[in-house]
Amino acid sequence: MRYRVTLFLLVISTVLFIRIYLLEKQDAEKNSPVSDSIGLFGPNILDADRLELKGTALGEDEERLLRKKGNSQWQIEKPMNWPANFYIVNQVLNQIQFLPKEYSFTVNSILKAGKTLADYGLQEPRLELTLGWGEKHQVVAFGHPSEIGNRTYLLGPDRKKIYAIGQQLETSLLSKLELWRSQAIFTIPVIEIGSFSLEINDSGSLTKIRLEKTGDAWKLEAPIKANADTSLVNERINVLQGVKALGFLRGKDGQEAKEALLTPLIRITLNGATQRQTLELAEPLEEGKPFLYAKFDAYPTTYFIVSGDPFDNLQQAQTYFRQKQFLDFELAKVSNIRIESDESQVSLQKLEQGDWQVQETGEARWIQAENPVVQKLLEFLATAKALSFPHDAPSQADLQRLGLESPLRTVTLSRGQNEKAISLLFGQTESGETLYAKLADNPFVYEVDQSMMEQLEPTPLHYRDRRLFPDNPIPEGATLKELKVTTFPDATILLSYPWEKGDSKDNAPTTPDALVDPVVKELEKAKVALVLDLSNHIRDLSVKDFSIQGFNEKYFEVQTGKNAWQYQIDAIYKLPEGNDPPEQKLTLLLTERISGTVQGGGHAKSRTAFNLKQETIDQLRKILPAANPPPEYRKPLKEEPLETPANPKN
Repeated sequence: MRYRVTLFLLVISTVLFIRIYLLEKQDAEKNSPVSDSIGLFGPNILDADRLELKGTALGEDEERLLRKKGNSQWQIEKPMNWPANFYIVNQVLNQIQFLPKEYSFTVNSILKAGKTLADYGLQEPRLELTLGWGEKHQVVAFGHPSEIGNRTYLLGPDRKKIYAIGQQLETSLLSKLELWRSQAIFTIPVIEIGSFSLEINDSGSLTKIRLEKTGDAWKLEAPIKANADTSLVNERINVLQGVKALGFLRGKDGQEAKEALLTPLIRITLNGATQRQTLELAEPLEEGKPFLYAKFDAYPTTYFIVSGDPFDNLQQAQTYFRQKQFLDFELAKVSNIRIESDESQVSLQKLEQGDWQVQETGEARWIQAENPVVQKLLEFLATAKALSFPHDAPSQADLQRLGLESPLRTVTLSRGQNEKAISLLFGQTESGETLYAKLADNPFVYEVDQSMMEQLEPTPLHYRDRRLFPDNPIPEGATLKELKVTTFPDATILLSYPWEKGDSKDNAPTTPDALVDPVVKELEKAKVALVLDLSNHIRDLSVKDFSIQGFNEKYFEVQTGKNAWQYQIDAIYKLPEGNDPPEQKLTLLLTERISGTVQGGGHAKSRTAFNLKQETIDQLRKILPAANPPPEYRKPLKEEPLETPANPKN
């Protein structure tokens, strides 16, 4: 008896447990967000591999068929063959998956009420959506807008139930075809692209160009082997990756594009690690259209248009992508420079500490060079660029005609014992209109800017240290003992320091009891300051440049003519104790100011003539008595005073 009671209680407990479980499950499903969706196609919406749209709402020839490929990317197969816009396809699938359950009724209920599917626009629906999973598929149909605002009637895949759903899904499905298509063309990741090929049709003549990447650098491999401008190639590949299809062509326009692309203007191929992609371009048959016809190799029957801007200069790709810098060397490794012309030459060499020195003309003696000038020369050569590439395989006759057999300049850069010297030749044709350059061990001839000749000065004076006394400067501790400015050659004293009697009306009084005019005292201080400033300036004088003509006892000679010496400056400095001799003297000859920025100077002891720097010219202007303004100076016109009108009579 007791056993039967226990068994009965166990059965009752099991039934109650099952009942509670079912109630909780039902309640959970009510509260679950998934249960609020219609679930028309089941829970595996995102696993669908086919999406098809048809119906009058799409318009003529606008039915769409999309399939998912092996790489999880969707592709449009109808009305054209082209990759689909990944984002809009996934947006549609998500809208289907989470379609909210708001209002529904059965087909049987409307039939009993005396209505038909036609009353809801579902007998011949405006739009049908088909989703497929392999061989299986399901279809839903969209009908009229419902009586409830902003909703549309939808017939479920079992054709037994009608739903009133929001219009967001229908709006997405009816989006313009342009939105369903991916605009991207080249899709190989930039980092994977290892070669870049072009076939260019120039009036029936086909040129094939191939660029290959080695490490981080691009090189031209065909039709010639040469360095490419890596930054320019990378930039253009990035531009090509951003090319978009602006519109797709069908019917008459598609036929026109097909005919034009039978003889493409350019064929571009990007090669990646595992795939290659080719784009063909042709000009429209009708001139003046701001686009190009295009066809992509993966979709050979699909024709579209692209902007022509990303393809500018590609018809000249052989020269456009070619490296314009024809010298490749590290500045720090250059140890010797030699520049030769028919009439002169200059040799420069770098010392161990990094300073440069230049060999004097006709002598074995080396003197200090102006480091910034030599550095500027090297930087100029390292960055020099070709304007064009007139010859890649010149004959002996070509070299003779271009003046490269007897070059105007030969520049040789040595880079130590372990590296071959670089020898660069410059020549001109007889007309002299164009300057050409060529590396001695390279067949290529480059057209370069005419101004290069101005930078390749073959005279040692151009490179020597601009300091007038680099080897025997006046020590810092030296003080000015005397300074005299006289006319040249008659030696009339214009200024003498310390002041001698008769030098100035403003001499300091000779007796300590005499009154000193404050104005005179200030003028005297200013005059002394100017003299001392000048003496400090010329003791370690740095000039603008040296005259190639050299020093002459009577005049300063430049290309524009001869200018007589007008002034002589003699300065004596008392050297710090311990120096032998105890004093040092320097003498300079000066011309008048030739122009606002030009004044000549000479130093007889070093046999050099030179142009003064602007700061020196300005200092001399302050110190030379009655110094005239530069020749080009013009006094400003006087403004006529305005006439005061007479007072009107009252």
